[in-house]
Amino acid sequence: MPNFFAAFPDICIEDKIIVCAARTEISDVDQAVLKSLSRENVDWNIVFQKAGQHKVQHLVYWQLNKVAADIIPWEIQVSLKQDFSNHVFNNLKLTSELIKLLELCKANNIRVVPIKGPMLAQIAYKNLSLRSFSDLDFFVSKEGALKIKDLLVARSFRLNGLNETANNDDFFYEHALYELAFLSADKTVAIDLTWNIEAPAILFTVPEDFIAENLINIELNGYPVPSFSCETLFLILNIHTAKHYWTRLCWVCDIHEFMRSFPNIDLDAILHRAARLKIKNIILTNLLIINWLYDFKLPESVMDLIANNRTVKKHAQRILDHLLSRSHLPNMIYEMISSVQLRDSLLLGVKDFLLRLMSPTLIELSLIKLPKCLFPLYWIIRPVYLAVRRVRNYFI
Repeated sequence: MPNFFAAFPDICIEDKIIVCAARTEISDVDQAVLKSLSRENVDWNIVFQKAGQHKVQHLVYWQLNKVAADIIPWEIQVSLKQDFSNHVFNNLKLTSELIKLLELCKANNIRVVPIKGPMLAQIAYKNLSLRSFSDLDFFVSKEGALKIKDLLVARSFRLNGLNETANNDDFFYEHALYELAFLSADKTVAIDLTWNIEAPAILFTVPEDFIAENLINIELNGYPVPSFSCETLFLILNIHTAKHYWTRLCWVCDIHEFMRSFPNIDLDAILHRAARLKIKNIILTNLLIINWLYDFKLPESVMDLIANNRTVKKHAQRILDHLLSRSHLPNMIYEMISSVQLRDSLLLGVKDFLLRLMSPTLIELSLIKLPKCLFPLYWIIRPVYLAVRRVRNYFI
């Protein structure tokens, strides 16, 4: 950790504390660094405000409560303790809902695979309370998602937010969207069903048998939960982080904790598979970031690949600059251009850019309701809407 701070000397004290504490295990050296940092002139409200923006506030609180409980002001500790208790209760409730949905799908012969959420907290963090999640994500076929929609509506779930503007018409979900989002009647349980991982931000074809490929079972509160293989899940985590252009520390933290939990994961096989998907640079960028941020040791073969890749090193540096200084987060155009540069194939990078620029979302569907025969016009409405929003933000 001191090596990282030396490489990024302009990081404020609050960000240094977050970086030190946002991990499940801290070495003796880093514990001493964290305690020393905590004794400096720290604005603890800013620490937990920023940690909340990065969705790592509960992990940061858990570590600081062990290392610097005698330093953090008492009134802040009381508030954090209550927030952590509420967070644990919410995670347990969502875990229970996950199992209920799996049982519901099993009874109706629908195959679904949980991604992230409680499942990732269990296998990567080894503790349901240390990862923040506010919804349940499932990978399912498009046909399965529409069947689950009917089952959830029957259980008093409703299509969440702007989804309601599509008039509950399956046509829109089949042609415009890549997921369905639901909210329970009491607004405490959110469920997302996706059938095309990370579309439209990153383009690659999902094989028809992807949902059945190398599935394993993990124990979650004593219940067997289906999961993708470690290698597949690792790819999904990396793609998800790139989709959001590394704007939150929690996604980098997920990758780091996953790597710690599976030290023998076959990185060579993963990089070979990533090369076929044309996302090898994305994987290497994430690996370099956790190497810098957490002093995570990578195999020499991987470090050699990174050393010879200027694109990866340039973007890793740029990502950490904006990740640790949220005052200048990248805008959407910058994210899309960077995504073009990070893809292994320039052609696919350009396709990613165009898909993200033009693919209609629920926002466009809610602004203008067109008949089905005019649906292609949404591909024009989307970039026009983005341009208008950009101009408006510029002058406001």
